[in-house]
Amino acid sequence: MDQMYKAASAPGQDALLGRLDLTPSQTNEFKATMLEELAHELRQPLGIIESLAYFLELTAEDEQICGHLQRIQAMVLRASAILDQHCGENAMTGATLLRAEGLT
Repeated sequence: MDQMYKAASAPGQDALLGRLDLTPSQTNEFKATMLEELAHELRQPLGIIESLAYFLELTAEDEQICGHLQRIQAMVLRASAILDQHCGENAMTGATLLRAEGLT
C-alpha cells in the first residue's frame, strides 16, 4: 500500500509531508484522507453534469444532440468509475446507476 501512495505523490509533496513530522502510517493516512476529499470534490460536479445531461436528453428533439448528451453521460460514469476504483466509495446515486444500465 505504501508503494501506491508513493507512486501518487506530487513533486515536492514528500518534502512537505516530511516537514509535518508524521510517521509513515500517519503519512499514508493523511494522503488517503486528502485523496478521498479530492474525490468528493470531483464527484459533486460530475453528478451535476450527469443529471443535467440526462434531463436535457429528455427534452431534446434532435437525435444528434441526444447522442452527444448520451456520450456526456457515459463519460461522466466512466470518470466516476475511475474515482470509485481509486478511492473506494461510490457516490453515484441508485437512480444514476439504473439509468446507466438502461433500467429506467
